[in-house]
Amino acid sequence: MQIVRERENLVYENQYVAVYDDDVAFPSGKKGAYFRTQWKAPYGVAIVPVIDDEVVLIRSYRYTEGAIVTEIPQGFGTERSSPEADAARELSEETGLRSEELTLLAVFGKAFQTYVYICCISREQKPTMHSQENTESILDFCSLPLSGISFEQLAEAGVVDPLTVSSVLMARDRAQSFPSQSD
Repeated sequence: MQIVRERENLVYENQYVAVYDDDVAFPSGKKGAYFRTQWKAPYGVAIVPVIDDEVVLIRSYRYTEGAIVTEIPQGFGTERSSPEADAARELSEETGLRSEELTLLAVFGKAFQTYVYICCISREQKPTMHSQENTESILDFCSLPLSGISFEQLAEAGVVDPLTVSSVLMARDRAQSFPSQSD
C-alpha cells in the first residue's frame, strides 16, 4: 500500500532545491496532492568535531528558523567528490578546523542521504570564522562536554536541529572508542 504519484508538478526551483505539489492517489483510492522538496545536491554531510572530549558547535542565524541556533557543522555534498572530502571541506569552511581522519558515524535518510562523521581535532586548533563563506551567518562557537551529554543539555544550549541532536548523542555513545588526545 503506497501513495502513487500521478503527476509531478514543479512549483519552484533554484540552484539548491526543487519544490513540487504533486497530484497523487492514496491507497484508499482517494485523489489528492502531496507537497515535497528535493535537494539538488547529491547528498548532505555533517561533522561532530571533538577537541579534548568537548564537541564544537556553531551558533548561527538560520533564516528558516528565524532565530539563532546551535548545531554541528553541516552542508551539501558536491558532484565529483566524496562524502568524506565534502565533510572535511565543510568543517574547514565553517570552523577553520582540520582533521586528519574522519570516521563515519551514521548515514541518515533514503531519498536524500546525509553522511555524519566524527573527528578528533588536535587541542592546538581553535575554531575561527576566517574561512566562512559569504553565504554563512555564523556568529560564534561554543563547546559542550561530550561525555555524559544529555538531550536536556543540548536543548539548553539552543540545539533544535534533529540532525545535531541525534549525531551528538550517537557520538557520545561512540566516544569511548576514540583514543585519548593525551596519549
